[in-house]
Amino acid sequence: MRAPASLIVGYGHRFTWELRLAQGALVLLGGGLAARGVRRFPESIWIVPAVTILIRIALDPVSYGYYYDPALVALLLGGSQLMSHPRVLAGRIAARFPALAVEYRRSPTPSKAA
Repeated sequence: MRAPASLIVGYGHRFTWELRLAQGALVLLGGGLAARGVRRFPESIWIVPAVTILIRIALDPVSYGYYYDPALVALLLGGSQLMSHPRVLAGRIAARFPALAVEYRRSPTPSKAA
C-alpha cells in the first residue's frame, strides 16, 4: 500500500530531514487548527488526536498498517460517546455552526381532553 505522501514526493524518493521538519510543521499546524475549531466541545479530547494522527499518516512517505491503530482507537472511543448522546452533540454543532443546522420538528403530541 502506497502512502499518500508518495504521490507528492514520488515513490521511492528520499525523504530528507528537511521534509520531516516540514511534515512536523504541517501536522502541528493541522492539529492546532483542529484544536482551535473544536476547543469548546468536550469531544475535542478525541477529535484533536484523531485529526492530528490522520494528518501525520497522510503526510508520511511510508505506510504501515499499525500507523492507523491510534487513530482508530480515538475514533472508536469518540464514536461510542457520540452514539450515547447524539442529540446533545447535534445541538452543540448547530449552535456553533449555524450553516450546518438541520431543522428538527417533533411530531405533534395528542392533547389530553379533560
